[in-house]
Amino acid sequence: MKLEELYISDQATTFSNTSFDSLSETLHILYLENVNISRTWILDFLRNMTVLDTLYLDRNGIYPERFPDHVFSKLNLTSLTYLSLRNCGIAQMSDQALHGLESLESLDLSNNHLPTVPKTILLLRNLKKIDLSHNARLIYVEDRAFMTLQRLEEIDLSHTGVNTLLEDSFEGLEECLQIITIHHAKMAHGYFSTMRKLRHLIHLDISYNYITEMHNTSFLGFSSLQELDVSGQRDEKGEAVTNFIDSTFRGLETKLLVLKMRDLQMTSLPLAALTSLRILHVLDVSDNNFTELYESFFYGVRSETIYVQNCSIGYVNKDAFDTVSSGVNIYLDNNNIKNISFILDTAPCQFRKLSFTYNPVQCDCDVIEIASSNMVPELVGACADELYRGENFAGLHEFPIARNGCDAEHFQNSSLCTYMIVRSTSSAHSFDSKLLEMVFLGLLVIYLVTGSHNLR
Repeated sequence: MKLEELYISDQATTFSNTSFDSLSETLHILYLENVNISRTWILDFLRNMTVLDTLYLDRNGIYPERFPDHVFSKLNLTSLTYLSLRNCGIAQMSDQALHGLESLESLDLSNNHLPTVPKTILLLRNLKKIDLSHNARLIYVEDRAFMTLQRLEEIDLSHTGVNTLLEDSFEGLEECLQIITIHHAKMAHGYFSTMRKLRHLIHLDISYNYITEMHNTSFLGFSSLQELDVSGQRDEKGEAVTNFIDSTFRGLETKLLVLKMRDLQMTSLPLAALTSLRILHVLDVSDNNFTELYESFFYGVRSETIYVQNCSIGYVNKDAFDTVSSGVNIYLDNNNIKNISFILDTAPCQFRKLSFTYNPVQCDCDVIEIASSNMVPELVGACADELYRGENFAGLHEFPIARNGCDAEHFQNSSLCTYMIVRSTSSAHSFDSKLLEMVFLGLLVIYLVTGSHNLR
């Protein structure tokens, strides 16, 4: 049998040492989930599976499981790059537990009961990703916990009890670590000084912790950070008290591309803090307490895409977006917006996409004009009124009642917008330089032609 993938789960199985011999040269992916192998953790039946690259051993333990030494040492799993030990009840791992897995690149130890980062991972010199999420007993990351893993790119500590990062928790990862995820943990501080040493850190998710203060040097020194999630911060009483001062994002002005500020119980945006971010591509402020988008609601905000979903917005002012760049994508899904006539009074080509999914929009002639005239190249949503109930905006003008009642044909055949947006200071400077160069060359040609003519 030339099987490449095999799934065995929820069996009281006994494996002999030759169970997989016939698959040793073909099997790449093997699932052995809840198959009662944790009584001894003797895995000799996997010996010499030299092409096996993915192994799932999930749900094979009972708390408090102690994962013993040298489980993989003599198996010769030379191609194994992914190992999952999810939900095995592991409370302790011996220091040599993962010896023999030097080729491993991704390790999943989530949904266990580990109280510390196990030292056995220091044997995995090629490791790129480690998932320690959903280990509720894991309350801190000790100094040099990942010291030897100089290829490690991603650490997931979400849904843990982590409340402390020591100053040297990430020592050794300064030149490699790119992604840290610590959402839904117990941190009362951001531990920014610990993380700013990571010169290649691109993505930081510290959402749903207890970080009540971010000051003007919090993100200073984060030389590569492009994506930041600070959503859902609460104090011990469950109140959202994070104070975004004017210079909160100091140091990220020309770096940050994605910012998420969801579920912070905000009633307005911290505009002074946001306007410093010059090249933002995505701003997500969903799940807040906005009831309306009033005049200049986004004043000074630069972002190609803005999410304002799952709020209580019932009214949108036509001037809410008056300083937002042309061609913006706005997602207003799951609000309480009934009237979208404000679009008719906005600047031409203001929006590239507008999404009103799960809003009680009443489809009158204004909506039909907006939909049929291509004022917004991508208009997403459906009618909630009795006449057009459930019909998508895009097809409204095809209904006879719309054509007769609203003169929909008058609005058709409008040309689509073309968007040219210069996003960064450097690109704008490059654009201006090229323009000046072209003008100079044009003037030079005119001068040479005119001079030549005069000489004749």
